[in-house]
Amino acid sequence: MEKQSIGGRIKWLIAEKGYSQNAFARESGIAVSAVNSVINGKNNPDFKFIQALLRQVPDVSRDWIILGEGEPFVNTNNVTYKVVDHEPTYMVAEEPIERYSKSAADLLGEELAWMKKQIIELTSQVKRLQHT
Repeated sequence: MEKQSIGGRIKWLIAEKGYSQNAFARESGIAVSAVNSVINGKNNPDFKFIQALLRQVPDVSRDWIILGEGEPFVNTNNVTYKVVDHEPTYMVAEEPIERYSKSAADLLGEELAWMKKQIIELTSQVKRLQHT
Protein backbone atom coordinates (compact mmCIF):
# COMPACT_ATOMS: atom_id res chain seq x y z
CA MET A 1 0.00 0.00 0.00
CA GLU A 2 1.24 3.47 -0.89
CA LYS A 3 2.09 5.38 2.31
CA GLN A 4 4.15 8.17 0.71
CA SER A 5 1.21 10.57 0.38
CA ILE A 6 -0.85 11.82 3.28
CA GLY A 7 -3.91 10.16 1.73
CA GLY A 8 -2.04 6.86 1.54
CA ARG A 9 -0.98 7.14 5.18
CA ILE A 10 -4.55 7.92 6.27
CA LYS A 11 -5.88 4.97 4.24
CA TRP A 12 -3.30 2.68 5.85
CA LEU A 13 -4.08 4.04 9.33
CA ILE A 14 -7.82 3.51 8.94
CA ALA A 15 -7.27 -0.10 7.87
CA GLU A 16 -4.60 -0.67 10.54
CA LYS A 17 -7.06 0.44 13.24
CA GLY A 18 -9.74 -1.90 11.84
CA TYR A 19 -12.14 0.73 10.54
CA SER A 20 -13.96 0.85 7.25
CA GLN A 21 -13.68 4.29 5.67
CA ASN A 22 -17.37 4.93 6.41
CA ALA A 23 -17.06 3.84 10.06
CA PHE A 24 -13.95 5.97 10.55
CA ALA A 25 -15.71 9.00 9.05
CA ARG A 26 -18.82 8.47 11.17
CA GLU A 27 -16.94 7.93 14.45
CA SER A 28 -14.51 10.79 13.93
CA GLY A 29 -17.13 13.28 12.75
CA ILE A 30 -15.52 13.76 9.33
CA ALA A 31 -17.73 13.70 6.25
CA VAL A 32 -17.42 10.44 4.30
CA SER A 33 -16.86 12.45 1.12
CA ALA A 34 -13.95 14.30 2.78
CA VAL A 35 -12.33 11.03 3.87
CA ASN A 36 -12.75 9.57 0.39
CA SER A 37 -11.35 12.63 -1.39
CA VAL A 38 -8.30 12.74 0.90
CA ILE A 39 -7.63 9.02 0.51
CA ASN A 40 -8.05 9.25 -3.27
CA GLY A 41 -5.64 12.20 -3.45
CA LYS A 42 -8.23 14.68 -4.71
CA ASN A 43 -7.83 16.96 -1.68
CA ASN A 44 -5.42 17.42 1.19
CA PRO A 45 -6.86 17.24 4.69
CA ASP A 46 -7.53 20.57 6.36
CA PHE A 47 -6.74 21.38 9.99
CA LYS A 48 -10.16 20.23 11.25
CA PHE A 49 -9.72 16.90 9.44
CA ILE A 50 -6.31 16.34 11.06
CA GLN A 51 -7.63 17.43 14.45
CA ALA A 52 -10.55 14.97 14.23
CA LEU A 53 -8.18 12.21 13.09
CA LEU A 54 -5.86 12.86 16.05
CA ARG A 55 -8.80 12.75 18.44
CA GLN A 56 -10.03 9.47 16.97
CA VAL A 57 -6.57 7.86 16.85
CA PRO A 58 -4.62 9.57 19.64
CA ASP A 59 -1.64 7.24 19.37
CA VAL A 60 -0.84 8.15 15.75
CA SER A 61 2.30 10.23 15.35
CA ARG A 62 1.47 13.72 14.09
CA ASP A 63 4.83 13.91 12.30
CA TRP A 64 4.16 10.62 10.54
CA ILE A 65 0.59 11.38 9.50
CA ILE A 66 1.31 14.93 8.28
CA LEU A 67 4.92 14.78 7.09
CA GLY A 68 5.53 11.06 6.60
CA GLU A 69 8.44 11.16 9.06
CA GLY A 70 9.19 8.74 11.88
CA GLU A 71 7.10 5.86 13.08
CA PRO A 72 3.31 5.67 12.64
CA PHE A 73 2.52 5.50 16.34
CA VAL A 74 3.69 7.39 19.40
CA ASN A 75 4.45 5.69 22.68
CA THR A 76 0.97 5.05 24.04
CA ASN A 77 2.27 5.63 27.56
CA ASN A 78 2.30 9.35 26.64
CA VAL A 79 -1.38 9.38 25.63
CA THR A 80 -3.82 10.00 28.45
CA TYR A 81 -7.46 10.98 28.74
CA LYS A 82 -8.37 13.82 31.09
CA VAL A 83 -11.09 16.35 31.65
CA VAL A 84 -9.80 19.83 30.83
CA ASP A 85 -12.06 22.85 31.30
CA HIS A 86 -15.04 20.51 31.73
CA GLU A 87 -14.31 18.84 28.37
CA PRO A 88 -13.04 15.26 27.92
CA THR A 89 -9.66 15.60 26.21
CA TYR A 90 -7.00 13.26 24.93
CA MET A 91 -3.57 14.43 26.02
CA VAL A 92 -0.19 13.68 24.44
CA ALA A 93 2.80 14.35 26.67
CA GLU A 94 0.50 16.40 28.94
CA GLU A 95 -0.63 18.70 26.09
CA PRO A 96 -4.17 18.59 24.67
CA ILE A 97 -4.38 17.01 21.22
CA GLU A 98 -5.56 20.38 19.84
CA ARG A 99 -2.32 22.06 20.93
CA TYR A 100 -0.29 19.11 19.75
CA SER A 101 -1.91 19.13 16.32
CA LYS A 102 -1.64 22.91 15.99
CA SER A 103 2.10 22.66 16.37
CA ALA A 104 2.08 20.11 13.55
CA ALA A 105 0.03 22.53 11.47
CA ASP A 106 2.56 25.25 12.28
CA LEU A 107 5.37 22.97 11.11
CA LEU A 108 3.52 22.27 7.90
CA GLY A 109 2.89 26.00 7.41
CA GLU A 110 6.58 26.75 7.89
CA GLU A 111 7.49 24.07 5.37
CA LEU A 112 5.02 25.48 2.84
CA ALA A 113 6.40 29.00 3.36
CA TRP A 114 9.93 27.67 2.76
CA MET A 115 8.77 25.89 -0.41
CA LYS A 116 7.10 29.06 -1.73
CA LYS A 117 10.33 30.98 -1.12
CA GLN A 118 12.29 28.31 -3.00
CA ILE A 119 9.86 28.46 -5.93
CA ILE A 120 10.20 32.24 -6.13
CA GLU A 121 13.99 31.99 -6.07
CA LEU A 122 14.06 29.26 -8.72
CA THR A 123 11.62 31.17 -10.94
CA SER A 124 13.87 34.20 -10.68
CA GLN A 125 16.92 32.11 -11.63
CA VAL A 126 15.10 30.64 -14.64
CA LYS A 127 14.13 34.12 -15.85
CA ARG A 128 17.72 35.32 -15.50
CA LEU A 129 18.99 32.31 -17.47
CA GLN A 130 16.41 32.88 -20.20
CA HIS A 131 17.65 36.44 -20.68
CA THR A 132 21.31 35.44 -21.08
